[in-house]
Amino acid sequence: MPENIMKKYIVTHAGVSHRDDFLSCALALTLDSGLNRIERRDPTEAELDDPNVWCIDIGLRHEPHLHNFDHHQLSKDAAPACSLTYILQHMGILEASRRYNWVTMSEKLDSKGPFVVAEGLANEVAETISLDDDDYYLPILKVWFADRFTNNMNPIERVVLDMFYSSSVVSFESPLFDMMLLIGRDTTKHLSEGKTKLDLIAKHAIIEQVGDFQVMSLMAHELDEVDIWEEVDITVRESKADIAVIVSPDSRGDGWQLNRLNDDPRVDFTLIKDRDEIVFAHVSGFVATTTAIFTSDKINELILAATVKSTTPRINSGACN
Repeated sequence: MPENIMKKYIVTHAGVSHRDDFLSCALALTLDSGLNRIERRDPTEAELDDPNVWCIDIGLRHEPHLHNFDHHQLSKDAAPACSLTYILQHMGILEASRRYNWVTMSEKLDSKGPFVVAEGLANEVAETISLDDDDYYLPILKVWFADRFTNNMNPIERVVLDMFYSSSVVSFESPLFDMMLLIGRDTTKHLSEGKTKLDLIAKHAIIEQVGDFQVMSLMAHELDEVDIWEEVDITVRESKADIAVIVSPDSRGDGWQLNRLNDDPRVDFTLIKDRDEIVFAHVSGFVATTTAIFTSDKINELILAATVKSTTPRINSGACN
């Protein structure tokens, strides 16, 4: 192997590995195809000064021009940031990526720890259901969320991180290197395409009042060509609207698809299953499809007919069901 290629590698910390250092290294592999290995140890000063060596999550320096991406030099009171933050910033997609909950959660989890994250989630829930700061249930919520973070790691992520932990060097010939490259490429694609999808939804989404709730219409067949549901959830969450139904193109037919959001009890599409305009209504009432491309007025009429009277609105988390 040529000497100049051998000089291009990543250094990250040894010991227990986390999502931050693993994913940051994986993204770096996609950014620089010349990187041929990952060494898990402390970097030398010469390596920190060498742009051919990417020092990630170690070194106490954030210098993108030298490919140094550490965050441990930050003060305790600094805004949540980790090596992933700086890598995404280097890629030019940080702000768009932060619209995905898993990105901001990763930043907080790695830089502030699970208990700070748990407290933040508990406070969000408390605000949603109007709990006071001294409410009996607030500390219980904090403990519950903290337990979920510390004792419920995704088993696939645990296995992959354990593989990384047990490797002092990950060379380009190893299966783990190939896995990291695949994960890095897929994550880059997901986040980069996500911004395009979010912009597309913003272009076409119309939110209007229908009866006692709101409906988001994505009535453009341009949206039928891509999987947009994760980005729809983000748009709904950010809108803070009382959305109960999403209207979108039916990917399996010639009409519209009506989706109940977050299993909202105000909507049951079995109530319109016998209408001539309806091709299919799921037995659980969460989705229905129409026979043709009807006007928004006709769709709103169908939604009103599927409305259940005298129910209490559900907390809107953005999931279609």
